[in-house]
Amino acid sequence: MSAFMRKVYNGFDTGGDIEPAAWREALRLMNEATVDGLSRSDVPPTHEEEFYRELKHSNEVFAAFKVHSMGEKMAAKLTTPDGKLKPFRQWAEDVRGISSHYVGSWLRTEYDTAVLRAHAAADWRRFERDKDIMPNLRWMPTTSPEPESTHRLYWQKKLTLPVDLPFWEKHHPGDRWNCKCMLEQTDEPANPGVLEDVEDIKPQRGLENNPGKDGHTFNDTHPYFPAKCSQCFAYKKSGFKNRMKNLFANKAKECYNCCLIDNAMKEAADNVKISKDVPPHNCGTTTIKGIKTTILLVGTTIKGKNYSIEESLLSFFFSSSSSMAIW
Repeated sequence: MSAFMRKVYNGFDTGGDIEPAAWREALRLMNEATVDGLSRSDVPPTHEEEFYRELKHSNEVFAAFKVHSMGEKMAAKLTTPDGKLKPFRQWAEDVRGISSHYVGSWLRTEYDTAVLRAHAAADWRRFERDKDIMPNLRWMPTTSPEPESTHRLYWQKKLTLPVDLPFWEKHHPGDRWNCKCMLEQTDEPANPGVLEDVEDIKPQRGLENNPGKDGHTFNDTHPYFPAKCSQCFAYKKSGFKNRMKNLFANKAKECYNCCLIDNAMKEAADNVKISKDVPPHNCGTTTIKGIKTTILLVGTTIKGKNYSIEESLLSFFFSSSSSMAIW
């Protein structure tokens, strides 16, 4: 963290660039959480390369906006009211609250929630596969030792609904930070009448999506993300021609499918020579370069080694083994 702060203090362009080392570390943690969560599923998906690519790319984008947001907020405190650069020690003290949130409590919550949502996403893929045999899902009690009341009526009333019901688009375990509820697939009858007795609960910001459906660990409504394209650092940096092209196209914001943010990440990856760790995306295509394209299956043996599901996932999300580290 000290290296990142020193770089910001020395003039790194936080308004237009992604700081490569901090981004890589944030990405590593998100990928580690994703692997942990996927591995916890009773039947982790093993033939879902595109799904894994989507999760990995969503982690890349989320980490990029997180680091950019942190850098911008720190850079905004560099000068005194009369425009003079603060001494480093004074500035470091002034941004202590920012760093303690971004790489402390917020990061811990993001990591834990990413684990839970990756687990739920893997389960959802199984629900989709098995819905012809067990067509319904039941909301199960939370495993949290200190459960909040938000989802209580769902599991107290044993809410059971068809897998394909639109309800699951906007309501699902993991739509609250650190939510530890789960779904259970069943062939027992649905009870949609329960919905008449419970309040329509809106997901918390950044958790509106179902990651098992779209492959996004977090939604691009998260506060780290810009509200619209014109507020995005990658858009501002893209040049007049690209900005005008985007303006006249009148496209809705698609942060997870944007060649501008992909190019910004590629530039950051090139700067720290981590193309294997963080494969760049090409504008206009979903092909990811520099990544292992085949998921090793459970029980696969290569050069005498039998790979577990977690090792197989690690081989996809990382080019080398990693462990959780503190900034």
